[in-house]
Amino acid sequence: ATEAAAEEEAEAEDAGPGDEDGAWLASVDPEALACAQRAVMAALQANSGQCPRQYVRTLLRQAGVAGLPVAALGEEVFFSGTEVFLRRTARAVPVSAPAGRLP
Repeated sequence: ATEAAAEEEAEAEDAGPGDEDGAWLASVDPEALACAQRAVMAALQANSGQCPRQYVRTLLRQAGVAGLPVAALGEEVFFSGTEVFLRRTARAVPVSAPAGRLP
């Protein structure tokens, strides 16, 4: 029962506080938000671009922004029900010449 309650709480946090004008996010300490963003980005980069959502929640609590929606971390971060991911920017893939026959 505790695990289900924790999951519901996390989903409510990810949904945000519900005010569409962003007043709640504007009330968050900018230094704490920046610290949380750096911590989450470092964790994602160190773990091949993904981390369990509960781990990210712990980082947010430690940074002093418990309850911050994951979506507020920036456009480069997205999440599923259990994981948080780092959106990779599309890189130009070098086009190599097709391997030809050797004479």
